[in-house]
Amino acid sequence: MKSPAYWNAFLYELSVKFLWRKKKSLEILRWRKARQWIPKGSSVVEVAAGTGRFYREMLSHHVKSYLALDINPAFVNNMTSMGIHAVQTDLRKDPIPDTDNVVMISALYHFKNIAPEFLKKLLIAAQDRVVIVEPVSQPLDKRSLYDRMRARLVDIGEGPIFQRYSKEELLGLCGKHATILHFEPLADNEFLIVLRKKNRSKDR
Repeated sequence: MKSPAYWNAFLYELSVKFLWRKKKSLEILRWRKARQWIPKGSSVVEVAAGTGRFYREMLSHHVKSYLALDINPAFVNNMTSMGIHAVQTDLRKDPIPDTDNVVMISALYHFKNIAPEFLKKLLIAAQDRVVIVEPVSQPLDKRSLYDRMRARLVDIGEGPIFQRYSKEELLGLCGKHATILHFEPLADNEFLIVLRKKNRSKDR
């Protein structure tokens, strides 16, 4: 059953604010780190965009065009009401439009069971680079009430998610299918990773 955090945009943003209540500066810092790898005036498609907070906080005056893709119709409707170009998309099945840059913030673990195919899909869409911010940790413990609550909180309707990437898994996945332009630890066990198709040259 879908977590209440995904029922509507208000509850989602309330949940996010609660989780980051003592670390707002760290949240802003991770966004700024990600934005550094998105050239000003380029185009962006953000996949699993949630309620579009990254765009609203960091990209609205930075990019020439932006498209938010998310499976949640309530989130898409909310973004559309704010004038954000957003489309309801099942990223497991639907195509991702070509763009300069593809961005994904704290959502790659939702697709871990199809990770190679999904990453290739992101890379095909990105004419320049893929920018990912991803939490890394050991798998959550099903015996722990706290971990069960964490797994339940990110249930978008497909069941609680106990699996996360370790640093080694994330690097291994990305290094196998892409050229890693940048890899950087952030606060709270998150990593920034910037990728490009293997047939593209590295940044000058």
